[in-house]
This record gives sequence, C-alpha cells and structure tokens, in this order.
Amino acid sequence: MAGAGLYAGLPDTAGRPAQGGGGAEAAGAGGGAEAAAHGGGGPPGAASPPPGGRGGGEEPRGRKRPRERGAGGGARAVGPGEALERLAGVITSRKKFPGASRLVLGLLAQEGPAGLRKKEHGELLFRVLAASMDDPTAPATPELRRWYRQLFLGALGRSEVLPLRRHEAVHHMALRAVALPELLGDDSFAFNAAVAKVEKAMDALPGGEGRKSGGGEGADGDAGVTPGDEAGPGSPPWLRAAVVDCLEACRGRYKLSAWTRSGTERLARRAFERRARFDPGGQQAQLKDIWRFVQDQRARQGGGGGGGGGGGGGRGTFEESERRWKSSDVSTRGEGGRAGGTG
Repeated sequence: MAGAGLYAGLPDTAGRPAQGGGGAEAAGAGGGAEAAAHGGGGPPGAASPPPGGRGGGEEPRGRKRPRERGAGGGARAVGPGEALERLAGVITSRKKFPGASRLVLGLLAQEGPAGLRKKEHGELLFRVLAASMDDPTAPATPELRRWYRQLFLGALGRSEVLPLRRHEAVHHMALRAVALPELLGDDSFAFNAAVAKVEKAMDALPGGEGRKSGGGEGADGDAGVTPGDEAGPGSPPWLRAAVVDCLEACRGRYKLSAWTRSGTERLARRAFERRARFDPGGQQAQLKDIWRFVQDQRARQGGGGGGGGGGGGGRGTFEESERRWKSSDVSTRGEGGRAGGTG
C-alpha cells in the first residue's frame, strides 16, 4: 500500500506506540512516557539491563516491544482510519501534540488510495481536530502556537475531506488555533487580519435579541451544530468563550503595542454592542469591563489640551478616523472632497 510507511509508528489511544518506525515522533517529546505506557520500566532515565541479565525468560524492563507482524512476517501497516483513531487519543497531550500534528499533516498531504477520503475519514479527522481543543488554553501556549496554526490551516486547506456539517465548527475552532496566536504575535498585518476573523465570528453568534446586524453573510451562524455537539468544540457556547478569550488577548496587548490599539478598540466596541449574544453574567460583565478599559486608556492617551468631550485628541483611534472619513466628501471615484474643493 502506497505511503504505508507514513502510518507506521502511530501511538494508540492508550498512549502505546504502534509498531514500526517513527514512534518517537508521534509521541512528541516523551521517551520516558513510552516506557510508562507499556506498563513496565523503571524510573525515567534508568538504563535497561543487558540481554540475558534476567532469568526465566522475563523480558527486560524498559525494552521496546517487538513489532507486530503482518501475515507476511513484515511490520503491520496502519491505515489512515486507524491512524486517525489513534491520533485522536494522543493529540490531547501537550507533550505529544507536535509529533501528532505532524502526522495528521502527513495524512492530509497524501493523495490517491493512501490518502484521506471524505466518506471513510471525514468524521475521524473532525474528531482529531476536536480532540486537539480538549484544553482550550493550549493554542495560546508559546511553544504550541505554531503547531496549532499549521494543523488547522492544513485541515482547512483540505476541507473537502470534512463533512459539510462540520465545516463551520472547524472554522470556529480555527479562531483559537489560528487567530488567537496571531493576536498574541508581533505581526501587525496578521493582528488586524485576526481582528477581522474575530469580528466575523461575533457576527456568526446566535443573538439573544436576534441577529440585528449580522445580516446576510453571518446568517449561517448556528448551522452545522448537531444534537450532542451543542457544547463541544466549535459550538456556539464554545465560540462565545473563544471570542471573549480573543478580546482578553487584545486587552493584554493594548498598552504594550500601539499598533494594536485601533483594532482592539474596534473589537471591544463591537463586542459591547453585541453583548446580548453572550452569556449573561460572567461573559457580559467581562465585555463591559474590556470596553471600560479601552475607554479609560483612550481618555488617558488622547485629549491633549482640553480633556474629555468630543474634541480632537484620540491619537488615531478607530472612531476618530471613522468620523473624519464620514465627514469628508468622497466621490465615487475615490477622490477626496473638501481637501480639493467641490466639484
């Protein structure tokens, strides 16, 4: 079977490496964990006794198990379906996530008979992606940000493998896996692109007062959530929490990087105006607190000579820029009014 070597060495759901090469990569960084998963082995780092050091035919502790053999005597190949089932049980471990995500990307890259097919593997792939979100805080961890981003961009690049009803949930999960790390990064372009993704996600939320402003594009917000998935990764409750976490990430960057301020202000204002879409109590209180924080910071930074009011200060904030743009006469050809006279 073409590409069978790619699937050898995948850890099973109990954390036991499958047989064949590459098991160390699938287990992430865990050498000692491998021995523990076998149920034997001394303390981490202990040397294995030399062959024949134990009597009675007892297998030395810490020694790797022999490979499973197929019918022809060779190492048993693991197919893509079984590989995904094993990865779903391993990818929840932060320690093993880098190796497991590399293997998922390898499966996604395969084409032809050895590759993933929607009918047989689509739901299994979704299960792996959902399992990777078992700990919602993991994608923000500095050492895992790159791996989460690559995994979900790779999955979205092969979205034809996923069942249609799962597409929206995977896009919602990508808010944590892709957008959140970019909000925490140092690239201003990526930051503003991530802000736009959070805005879109906010518009996709079912509203407590109906979808007032999401209108056309965002109107498919709760499609794809099936019974049993209402609280799982990608569901509306999960997405609400992800949006709030993104806003908290923006708040944390506000004082540190001036180029994050206009995007953070826009996002905080939008969330405050749509707070009815979030859970009453905790989440709505958080959104109010973030909006107050932004207003307080703007009052301290802006204003220059005369305080408060509506006047001039707000150094390049979104609202001030928007006010100036709306008050200028812009022709349909894009030529600015007022500055160049009328006509």
